[in-house]
Amino acid sequence: MEENKKENALYKKWWFWLIIVILILIIIFSILKIKEQRMLSRKMETVAESASNFISSTKDVKSHLDEFSYNYETGQTEYKPLITIEKYNNIKEGMNEEEVVLLLGNYDKKSDGENTYMLEWGNAYSPAYNGYWIQIVFDMRNRVSRKYQVGLK
Repeated sequence: MEENKKENALYKKWWFWLIIVILILIIIFSILKIKEQRMLSRKMETVAESASNFISSTKDVKSHLDEFSYNYETGQTEYKPLITIEKYNNIKEGMNEEEVVLLLGNYDKKSDGENTYMLEWGNAYSPAYNGYWIQIVFDMRNRVSRKYQVGLK
C-alpha cells in the first residue's frame, strides 16, 4: 500500500508539473509587466516635465516679442526695447511692485533677501536684451527702496 501511495504521489503527475511551470511563467510575466509600467511611468513624468519647461519657455519668449520688429524694406530685424531710460527714471522710492510692473512690464527674475526682495529685468551680457539690466529692491513694506540699472541710454 505504501508503494501505491508513492506511485500516486502528486509530484509524480505530469499535469502537476505543467501547472507549476504555468504558475512560474505567470509570475515572471507579471514581474516584467510591473517593471515595464514603472519605466513607462518614469518616462511619462519626464515627458510631462519637459512639456512644462517648454510651455514656460515659450511664455518667456512671448513676453519679449514686442521688443522686436521686422523692417520689410531692409529685411532686418530691429530690436526696440520696451524698457527705456525714461521709464526707469519714472520709478521712484516708495512705489509698490504693481506700479513698477506697470511701468517696466513683467520682470525676468525675482529673488528674496533678508527683509527685502528684488525684481530684475534684462541681462547686461545678453544681446537679446540689448545689454541692459535693471534691479529694483523692495523693502518689507513692498515699497521701492533702491534701484539699479546698467546699459540703458
